[in-house]
Amino acid sequence: MSSVSLDHYYYLASDLEEERIKGASSLLKELVEADNQKDYDYALNRLIKGLSSERASSRVGFSLALSELIVLLIGRGDITVESYLNELYKVLEKVAPNKHGKIDKQTLFGKLFGIQALLNSKIVKNDDYSTLKMILRRLLKLSSTKPWLRETCFSTICSLLVQYDLVKDFEIINYLLSTLLENKVILSLEGILVHLTIPWKARSKLVLSTDAYKQNGDQLWSQGNPLMAKNLPQLSLVLRQGAVDEDQKGKQRGWTPNLHTVWILIIDELINTSIDEPPKKKKKSKERAADKEERLTLERFWAPIIDENFFSSDSSSQKKYWGFSVLLAILEHKDLKPSHVRFLFSPNLMANLIHQSANNDRQLNKMARKVLARICEICKEAEFVVPTLKTLLRHNVKFDRMSKTKTISTIIDNSDGFVIDEVTEFIINWANTLQPDYANFLQDYLSILDQLLHFVRDKKGSLSSTNITWVQNIVDHLIKVSFFKVPNTQEFEAISNTAYERLISILSEVLSQPPTDGSSWPTYIVNKLVDLEKNSGLQLRHSLDDELEQFKTEGLEILSTLEEQLKDISDEKKAIHIVCFQILYSLAILNVFAGDADSINMIQDISTAYDKMVSNEERVGVEILVEIIVSFVSQDSSLMKKLALVVWEHIVNEVELPHLQSLFDILKVQENQEGKEKLFDNKNEEVEDDDDDEGEGEDGDDNENGEEDREGVKGEVSIDEIDKKTNEALAKVLGLSSKVAEQHETNSGQNSSYEEDSEDVSMDDEQMMAIDATLANIFKERQHALISQGNGKKKQQKQDKDTVVFLKGRILDMLDTFVSKRSTDLLNVEIVMPLLNLMARTNTLQLGEKAHKLLKTKVCRARIEVKLSDEQIFDLKRTLDQIQRFASKSTIKAVSNGCNQSSIFIVKTLLSGSPDPDVLIEDILKIYTMSLLNWYRTPGNKTQPGMFFDLINWLYSKKR
Repeated sequence: MSSVSLDHYYYLASDLEEERIKGASSLLKELVEADNQKDYDYALNRLIKGLSSERASSRVGFSLALSELIVLLIGRGDITVESYLNELYKVLEKVAPNKHGKIDKQTLFGKLFGIQALLNSKIVKNDDYSTLKMILRRLLKLSSTKPWLRETCFSTICSLLVQYDLVKDFEIINYLLSTLLENKVILSLEGILVHLTIPWKARSKLVLSTDAYKQNGDQLWSQGNPLMAKNLPQLSLVLRQGAVDEDQKGKQRGWTPNLHTVWILIIDELINTSIDEPPKKKKKSKERAADKEERLTLERFWAPIIDENFFSSDSSSQKKYWGFSVLLAILEHKDLKPSHVRFLFSPNLMANLIHQSANNDRQLNKMARKVLARICEICKEAEFVVPTLKTLLRHNVKFDRMSKTKTISTIIDNSDGFVIDEVTEFIINWANTLQPDYANFLQDYLSILDQLLHFVRDKKGSLSSTNITWVQNIVDHLIKVSFFKVPNTQEFEAISNTAYERLISILSEVLSQPPTDGSSWPTYIVNKLVDLEKNSGLQLRHSLDDELEQFKTEGLEILSTLEEQLKDISDEKKAIHIVCFQILYSLAILNVFAGDADSINMIQDISTAYDKMVSNEERVGVEILVEIIVSFVSQDSSLMKKLALVVWEHIVNEVELPHLQSLFDILKVQENQEGKEKLFDNKNEEVEDDDDDEGEGEDGDDNENGEEDREGVKGEVSIDEIDKKTNEALAKVLGLSSKVAEQHETNSGQNSSYEEDSEDVSMDDEQMMAIDATLANIFKERQHALISQGNGKKKQQKQDKDTVVFLKGRILDMLDTFVSKRSTDLLNVEIVMPLLNLMARTNTLQLGEKAHKLLKTKVCRARIEVKLSDEQIFDLKRTLDQIQRFASKSTIKAVSNGCNQSSIFIVKTLLSGSPDPDVLIEDILKIYTMSLLNWYRTPGNKTQPGMFFDLINWLYSKKR
């Protein structure tokens, strides 16, 4: 019985590396200790058989033990290299006598792993050429058995050359190349692999001296180096087809997702060509003639081989996959340089990259996204950012939009402001070089404007006084394109309009970070406009009429006056007012330059407020400023809103209850046409006066009915017009006179007159059948007109509602700013009831949620630090009672929750500001007790129990 445990063979097939190593060492240890020839023979046979196993890790473990066993047996003199190889083939062919199917595949791999085990044992000497040639001969023969085994066999051959330091050995290289030529493999992927295994410095001299090149050098690789410029056509053919020889093409491996091993050597040598190439020395004339050829560089290689081959329009998806794999391998190379980026992102490759990444359903989408992710990764190194952005944007300035990714945005997010300076300068210069006669001039210019806006939006979070210059550069360019004729072509009209929109959008994004001169952005733009108008010789795009020119001049004079006043003023409050008026005047003048006639009214309103301020009527001045701010936020412009909020922030510390009340009044109006007219048309007072005059002596209900009647009359007039047109059309078809149609229209209840006049034109059945289709069309048109009238009315009602809701939302933004800036002010209490009323009355869900969020997260969390007077305590207790009465009628859960939160807020304010909180708590509990009794006694009371639980929980927390 053998003393060597068979369990070791089981561990050799384990998926765990530790177990395989342990099994191999234990097996060899026991074999040496037993020193039994039968055990050695069994081990050799068993290990060889294990090489053909289908288990995933079996070949790895068994070949590991086999390498050590070979050293042991050859050292004992039991076997030689040749006898081992014979035994290897003999055992494996007995295991798989059938040369077809699955078993045959395992046998071939077993032979390859057996040879690799021999090489790993390093038992063969470097100068044992006969043995080395024998191994090479077996590997070459093995490579010809199956196409899928060919690459692996040649990889083993090249590993042998490197491992045994034979890459410069003439005898081995000569034998190998001669064999390749004989087998017609020298002009194939595997042939290139063998050539590139030889160091490039020794390659040409060594290869050209071999028998294969001496006899057939003109038909093989020029200079014995596939990566010479002269070999480019032949190299392109081999990399595309696998081989030049027709017989060898069919013996190439099928498609696999992994690149051929040769690509690793090609990429490595191309990238390092400029690094490894020695300085050129002066050569004799003959040497210069023979050395006219140059080595390929990555740039010269890329376009004809990769871009035009792998990414051409007729390339298969498999070829494009390999192309992306080559690009990934280069992008992951340790010696990649920023200068390589310029030509790597070539036209065909970029077109495929954008196309594939834009849709998840496309075959190569994951691969394209992987490439883009790697591009973002390399751009974390600052030196790659600018060349990468320039190359991507030059190919397609709408890269992110077309590829439906955030590649450009991600690169920008990971870069600093100094890099963006260079990129924006590049894009602006690119825009300036575009010529109107260029085919895609308009499309590219508009895309550039969009990209500039994206830059600002992507980096606005990191803007500071030290990296704002690139934004100014963008703004300067947009000012010139927006307001001046540069040049005045039809395309530039569209460009100017878009540039102005982008300028406004950029201003709304960067208002919080002033330009380098310390002014506001509107003031900066106005100063820039005035300077360009005077000194650049450019003509304004919008010619101003006399009235606009006058207002522009007056506005600039006032702006100049304000600037002078700001330098000398010492009163901080007045200085804030001046800054506010600077911003407002600048915006108004900006609109004048844009040719906006409405800017006249804006300047007049601002001037009125300014006059009040000059007259030292500060309170009135603030009131008018608030009105101007409301008029600004009511406009559907993000810039107007943000500018208004900037001014609001400047004056918010001067705002008092009457000013807030004007905002509360807006929140009260109905969300319909009447509410819109009250807010915007100022017609409500006139309508009420007319109603009082006409309805004198009538009660209020009759007055309301009168308004409804007038609305009904408007609707009837419209319907009467439709009926009139219908009757006229009927009269024409029926042959009636227009008088009869008119008489029928005015006397629709007196049919006798109509019938009397229409006796002469009575029709028989055939005549009626003839006009039947025409009559049907007339009535269809009437029905369509009535439906259109109804749809138009509904559309108008929706527009009116949206307008009011929009303004209310902006008012909530203003109140949000107020609470944030004055969180300790007692005026926050005044905001509670208007918000609760808005939540209860609005039928717009988003507006109600916004009001509740403001109440819950801002107002009710304000910590009011005021010592309360008796009058203020009385008012707060009344407010608390009012909130609880309001809660008893609320049917909306959000309103009930708001009442609960507001009640606790009032209680906190009372107790924190009261000089005697222990006495005041009794009054508070009385209010809550009265509410509790009403809740219990009144079946219709809607107060939520949480109202009382919240108070108890809060008191409990304070008690502890």
